[in-house]
Amino acid sequence: MTLRSKGKPVILDTDPGIGSPGSDVDDGLAIALGLLHPACDLLGLTIVAGNVVHEDGLPNALRLLEIARRTEVPVVPGATRPLLRDPSRIRELMGARRRQSVERFWDLPPCDPPTLAPAASRAAEFIADTVRGRPGEVTIVAIGPCTNVAAALLLDPALARSVAEIVV
Repeated sequence: MTLRSKGKPVILDTDPGIGSPGSDVDDGLAIALGLLHPACDLLGLTIVAGNVVHEDGLPNALRLLEIARRTEVPVVPGATRPLLRDPSRIRELMGARRRQSVERFWDLPPCDPPTLAPAASRAAEFIADTVRGRPGEVTIVAIGPCTNVAAALLLDPALARSVAEIVV
């Protein structure tokens, strides 16, 4: 099903936890809103490592688009770690929290892998190419760490003048 709208063109940069045991559902709700709201023309999802590791966030987004039957929206892999810090300590703490809560109380079956494949490009290039192709039109909504946005700006500093707005 294609529901391309005439709404505001948006790239949603996200670390979607929906589908990962113990994670928040806010990114999943934001994706659903972007898919369904008539004022939003969702151009793509760029996936960033944040509260959810990239290896979980990417299939979570793909599964959500499959369920919504919106497979025309590209899901673009992005940064797997922060630019400056080693994420291993926080990953360790978050894993321990998950094991002490969710996994301890619920015996959850694993999710089936998505059948939808991610886009071949990388998030920084996708952001840069999309904004360059529609100067002054595209809004980037970054609801996870801004690593993909930073990488796109490092790739092409002129994007700062070409993007309509960046909402964090």
